Amino acid sequence: MRAAIDQRTCIHCGVAFRPTEHRPDFCCAGCQFVHDLIAKNGLGQFYDLQESGVQPVKPLVFQKRDYTWLEELVSAVEKSPDVVLQLGLQGLSCIGCVWLIETLFSRKAGGLSIRVDSTMGQITLRWHPGVFDVVAFARELQSFGYLVGPPGNNDTPTNRALVIRLGICAALAMNTMLFTLPRYCGMGDDFAFAKLFHKLTLILGTLSFIIGGSYFFTRTWHSLRQRVLHIDLPISIGLAAAWLGSVYAWGKGAHSFVYFDFVSTFVFLMLAGRWLQQKAVERNRAQLLATQADPAPVRRTSGEKLPVTQIVNGDTFLVEAGGIVPVC
Repeated sequence: MRAAIDQRTCIHCGVAFRPTEHRPDFCCAGCQFVHDLIAKNGLGQFYDLQESGVQPVKPLVFQKRDYTWLEELVSAVEKSPDVVLQLGLQGLSCIGCVWLIETLFSRKAGGLSIRVDSTMGQITLRWHPGVFDVVAFARELQSFGYLVGPPGNNDTPTNRALVIRLGICAALAMNTMLFTLPRYCGMGDDFAFAKLFHKLTLILGTLSFIIGGSYFFTRTWHSLRQRVLHIDLPISIGLAAAWLGSVYAWGKGAHSFVYFDFVSTFVFLMLAGRWLQQKAVERNRAQLLATQADPAPVRRTSGEKLPVTQIVNGDTFLVEAGGIVPVC
């Protein structure tokens, strides 16, 4: 009963917390700051549009961030005929966030249009050069709990293609195992559907090899052209060897040495591992954006800390497990 009495819900983000004498209505100083800012600017409709609460603000609204990179982007964009800039945006959670950002933008002089993509975590800005201050707008968004980041590369389309490829290969792997199982259960060549099952495993295994294996073959080829040994090289060699060996055995009628089910399953597992790896990388990027604009200093093998801006060719430094390598 006591735990239930001590628990309250944050007025801003909706997270349950234990109140204190100095902060009875908010889970953190960041949420209290943003709530007061919203009320001060007459943006109370934000809470009416909330669907299921927002993320706790925490101290990010008080952190000093370096927007030099944004100044350079704006300078380059304003020299082009069409002044349009796409940026990453962290902190979006509901339609209320979209409304708040669009309202803040509409109050700025020189702004032409803004498009907020909550699913992709991106905003697209158009403005009058020399009138609208993009950097000041980014700082204002930070004060409301939203962090602007550099425009993303082509990772998202690549991930979507990988997910589609993964789904197709999962279906192919299950069907390949389905038609291979009778052979493991003792199906002989004199069985009425034996030839059909063998042919189907050949077709399904080959489709898995082409659709899923091409993901690794392409990257292996590009790495070899750059004279770099990539982790996809042994995967490609293993897939090619398994598929070629199975095709040869199938042609010779040695079905006990045909392993198209292994090819399909191996392709699916490798794609699943690559998808999980990319998800982990995206999570690390989001964590990096949430803490600071620049990566933290690295530590040399001698124990000396070195800012990432001072890293030069030949430097040797330590990277913790799961950490981000702050160089190209």
